[in-house]
Amino acid sequence: MIFTYTQVNSLNETEAHVCNYVLNNKEKVLEESIRELAHDTHVSTATIVRFCKKVGCVGFLELKYKIKESITEEEHREYVEGSSFLDFADYVNSKKYLESIKRAADEPPLSSRQVK
Repeated sequence: MIFTYTQVNSLNETEAHVCNYVLNNKEKVLEESIRELAHDTHVSTATIVRFCKKVGCVGFLELKYKIKESITEEEHREYVEGSSFLDFADYVNSKKYLESIKRAADEPPLSSRQVK
């Protein structure tokens, strides 16, 4: 998450509008200047600067850095989650796993075994 709950909760209505735009247009914001972001969100550059400060950034460049970092983390998380599923799928289709399932199926039920 780019912004904390406390940071977002501290925003006024105009800054919240900027925040919403940033969250929904991360890639575009990375390519924009502060003036372009102000134009797209229909606010002044001063509002963008105030927004940056309220979300813990010194200025607009640091905001862009934070956005880039969050995109990288999201991509990594998606890759890891996808990898985990693919690793699991490979494992359950492996000879070793299938043999262990067959051995388990060939075992008599616990209730029919003699307890010593």
